[in-house]
Amino acid sequence: TVTGSGFTADATISAINFNGVDIKPTGTITVSSTGVFIATVIVPAVAYGTYPVDAVDSASAIASTTFVVGAAITISQNSGPTGTVLVVNGRGFTPAAGSPPVGVPLAFRIYRTLGSVSAPMPEIVNIVTSSTGTFQGEIVVPTVPTGIANDPTSVYTIEAADGSEIATATFNVTATTVFT
Repeated sequence: TVTGSGFTADATISAINFNGVDIKPTGTITVSSTGVFIATVIVPAVAYGTYPVDAVDSASAIASTTFVVGAAITISQNSGPTGTVLVVNGRGFTPAAGSPPVGVPLAFRIYRTLGSVSAPMPEIVNIVTSSTGTFQGEIVVPTVPTGIANDPTSVYTIEAADGSEIATATFNVTATTVFT
């Protein structure tokens, strides 16, 4: 989904260019009275990297940005205490290969976005890639230091890596789980 702002009110979008190729869907995309438009586009198959994207309206207003194509992960929730079980989905990783296909094992770790705390992420089961480079699995947020909820010292980066590709997601540790 592409969201643009600062365009000419009530104009139409004439082009959405990805690396110089127009990827605007067919049909009319109308800019709102506040200069905003939203469009769903399909990014062409390209090598991993950073690509220019721009949109142009019928009054010649233009806006540009960049888009990164690469591996990505999503997690089932963005905050919780240590001990939280997260479902993690990934795409764009090294595909399983061979006959029968053998998945590439993934390594997970968590580290504080601000600071130097780093810890491995226990997996509930061994997580490997599929023949399309995707995966789904469960990981457990380990015991790590926490600050006040939503304090920058409580924000951690969860990283998935397969030896070639790396992707990250952000998780806010709200409390430490303690057993007595």
